[in-house]
Amino acid sequence: AGAASFQQIPHLPGSVNTLIYGISGDGSTAVGQSAFSGGTAVPFRWTEASGTVPLSAPTVYFDEAYDASYDGSVVGVKYVNLAGVWAVGSDVLDLSPAGVTQAATWGVSGDGTTVVGHQSSGEENSQAFRWSAAEGVTALTANGVPVQGFATSASYDGSVVSGYGRFAGVTQPYRWTETTGAVPLGSLRTDGSAGGRAYAVSPDGAFVVGGAETDSGATQAFLWTELGGMIDLSLGASISVADSNAQDVSADGRIVVGDTNCCGLANWGGFVWTAETGMLDFQAVLTEQLGLGQELEGWTLRTVEGVSDDGRVFVGYGRNANGGPNGWIVRLDEPLFANPADFDLDGDVDGVDQSIWQSHFGLAEGALRRHGNADNDEDVDGGDFLVWQRQFHETVSFAATGAIIPEPGSGWLAVSAWLAMIGLWNCLASEGTGIPPRRREHIANPGRKP
Repeated sequence: AGAASFQQIPHLPGSVNTLIYGISGDGSTAVGQSAFSGGTAVPFRWTEASGTVPLSAPTVYFDEAYDASYDGSVVGVKYVNLAGVWAVGSDVLDLSPAGVTQAATWGVSGDGTTVVGHQSSGEENSQAFRWSAAEGVTALTANGVPVQGFATSASYDGSVVSGYGRFAGVTQPYRWTETTGAVPLGSLRTDGSAGGRAYAVSPDGAFVVGGAETDSGATQAFLWTELGGMIDLSLGASISVADSNAQDVSADGRIVVGDTNCCGLANWGGFVWTAETGMLDFQAVLTEQLGLGQELEGWTLRTVEGVSDDGRVFVGYGRNANGGPNGWIVRLDEPLFANPADFDLDGDVDGVDQSIWQSHFGLAEGALRRHGNADNDEDVDGGDFLVWQRQFHETVSFAATGAIIPEPGSGWLAVSAWLAMIGLWNCLASEGTGIPPRRREHIANPGRKP
């Protein structure tokens, strides 16, 4: 994964903690909350150039910033218990209509034109909303009825929104578009009963992550795709996981981050998930694989709250070496496991990787990267071979070593295309009308977010 760096985010003068809740898509900006001993707090924005900068004056409402646009120039905040948006060169703009008594902005589109959140008036239930300068505040609806719940994240252009709300009396994660309205994502329970919370959507709207309840009653992190449904990210984890929540996802859906709990409130820790490794303890990855043991001496990373679109920058918070709550940022020179067709994780894409794919071809469920699953769809088929073929030409090591592996000929390509069609047919047969999808989904439990 190349070189890595770990940086503690500085406190504001007089503050007692600095918690990071979100990151810009380009990884340049972190946002969160800084609290003071007098019982007040402010939302803040951090960049390498500016340092930690408050976005408002301290209040007793414990104001917070949760998300930022791709370049960090627009920030969504909870301000005096109301929904707000901050932009470079301006103060916080209150988005809440008259009569709203409690609200927050949870997500900002990558282009900065759209923010999403929740609002309520008096004793009414919270309602999910979407705001743009052109349209103002509009309620998100399901079948024409306002969603009672929260909108937590938006795609790059704001056309796709994730969140959770009450559907048929159960709190369920949903994905919203203007065409479909809010559509529940399903359930991880084997009986299909639903419930969960979605916390983030990818820039293109294709991936949604969150936390959902399993048959055991535990909440576990999930990754949702339209084809595969919800995937329980705790399955096959090499770490002890009693509960987990996914808080963010990279643009290509290959890296998911969040928090896990093995055995009580004092044992929350951050995780990173990739298709080839499953769920890993993030601090262990940093210290054991990326050589940051000295930098992290005395630290306990409680959660990973965000990952940049390219998977190279991570943010979160934990306990620093002095025992105080503190935000942090980690930067990598390259994404974790950057080559999806590098099945043996030796740093290049070669004939050995093609052999791994061939030996596992036809595996229809539970396939990881090490089995030859390059496109993260849980099986090994012709589509994975095409990824291998494309990346075979991109590897550097063969040019350096002079190793020669024949390029697949036209006959093999015809066979691979035929195999891909078989894989597609099997997929349609297993996921078509009247046949339940391979992957189950989850039911929810609260994470840090609303």
